[in-house]
Amino acid sequence: MIMQILSKEKAEETLPKIQKGLNQYQEIMKMFRVSDVPTDNTFQRKFNGFYRLRRNSEFRKSYYTYLYNNRNSNIIFEDVIYYLYQNHNRLEASFSSKLLATINPDMPIWDTYVLQNLGLLPTKQYEDNRISKTIILYNAICNWYNEFLSMDNTREILSLFDKVYPNSGITNVKKIDLLLWQIRKDK
Repeated sequence: MIMQILSKEKAEETLPKIQKGLNQYQEIMKMFRVSDVPTDNTFQRKFNGFYRLRRNSEFRKSYYTYLYNNRNSNIIFEDVIYYLYQNHNRLEASFSSKLLATINPDMPIWDTYVLQNLGLLPTKQYEDNRISKTIILYNAICNWYNEFLSMDNTREILSLFDKVYPNSGITNVKKIDLLLWQIRKDK
């Protein structure tokens, strides 16, 4: 199943499509390391655009303050999702993963296209134990990445990525994130 999702052939087809996203991601990560995130409107605008963060100013202020205050910590997905839920009464799986992955680029992104490509369905809005089930689902995404990155054929895909985008300076997880984000299931 894993190689059907992202084969060497699929990566070759997809790699030309990620240039813009790669450039945006690299710029965000460079700015994150030196920016006063809660007050840097340029950083926030770029982050909002790249990750499609379309929430009210109260949410964004809290989000960027939490991101900045935890930039040197070892937080986990569970910490972020509970923080956002407790402070905004919203279950924000995708934005939790994006915050976490900004702090720790070895963590994968929760995204509609990633879920589709991995054959996973998000929890339903009124499902019991939704937060716990969402954490379990994120762990399933992490497990898929760990398994995929340990496969021999994945080295070919990563090597191909590095040939097309030498010295990208991004983690293997981010390389796979960018590829998966571009692979859209046909309707």
